Amino acid sequence: SPGRRRRCIVGAAVDKTGSMHGPRPKRAADGNAQLPGRLRACIKEGEDVVIFLGLTMWGSDEHFYTLLDKPIQTTGDVDQKRVDADVAAAVARLQAGDGSCGTTDISGGIEHAAKHLAANNPSGEEGFDMTHIIMITDGAANRGEQLSDGIRDFAAKTRRDRGIDGIHTLPLTDGQSADFCRALAEGGNGLAAFAPTENELNEAIIEICMPLVRAYGFFIIDDKFKGF
Repeated sequence: SPGRRRRCIVGAAVDKTGSMHGPRPKRAADGNAQLPGRLRACIKEGEDVVIFLGLTMWGSDEHFYTLLDKPIQTTGDVDQKRVDADVAAAVARLQAGDGSCGTTDISGGIEHAAKHLAANNPSGEEGFDMTHIIMITDGAANRGEQLSDGIRDFAAKTRRDRGIDGIHTLPLTDGQSADFCRALAEGGNGLAAFAPTENELNEAIIEICMPLVRAYGFFIIDDKFKGF
């Protein structure tokens, strides 16, 4: 309807498998903790846009978790301190332990995040105008889709079948899994912003959040989102 507030959702899905050891779990947690503030900061004054954030985590094809019971509103008329506290509590759950005993099923993680967002998408005017997923992972898939061509096709099919506007990757490595992470983003019509060390994390979060929010406002600043 004319003048209706735009409602958008970002789902962050975090890899918590055995290869996510050392500094990677903390970097993943730090990235999630930044998301509410980064999304708020990217909205230009005067835009009537509300963004919701959902957080999920996976340890293998048998270990999927929801870090927030349901997506929470991060912008607009909300208590920002409460939002940040809720996300901080979810991040604390994410940081518990140092990797899960389980193989890395990234395609399963995408599917879990997509189902979580779909289950929390209201009908009618309260429904979301745009849906995006950010995969925070080291890309070391050894279960489900494991090859670049396979994950590219899987991401493309998931995006089409579930009505997702973009599936993005925030890879915590630039090693041999980099091509896999790029292929995932290509198939998902998304972006890949690498954060192999703590120093790159802030820039990577901004790189992903900025065009997402600009696309939400329906004034496009990145070729990736033309046609939305």
